[in-house]
Amino acid sequence: MERDPPGALVLVPMLEHGWYSEDQAKRVGVVLYRTIDGGIVECSLVTRTLEEGLGVGFADMEYRGEVEAFLRRLRPGRGHGNWKYQEEDQGVAQR
Repeated sequence: MERDPPGALVLVPMLEHGWYSEDQAKRVGVVLYRTIDGGIVECSLVTRTLEEGLGVGFADMEYRGEVEAFLRRLRPGRGHGNWKYQEEDQGVAQR
């Protein structure tokens, strides 16, 4: 097993937290993120800490879990409810 030389820069992926509010999504759209288990989730808000997502001001806000990779932004009114079908042709199908 190879070891990094002393002083080497080691990149660690930064996990963020995904949130979803239908009220917020109607205003700002949604973003698609890959989850840490390889799935894809719609988020209307992504924060660096759990605390940042609490008290955002949307009564229907729900926590979607830890996310690790941005995939795509869908703007309001683009039918984000059927993104799975729109994205399959572009290679971003749900895994």
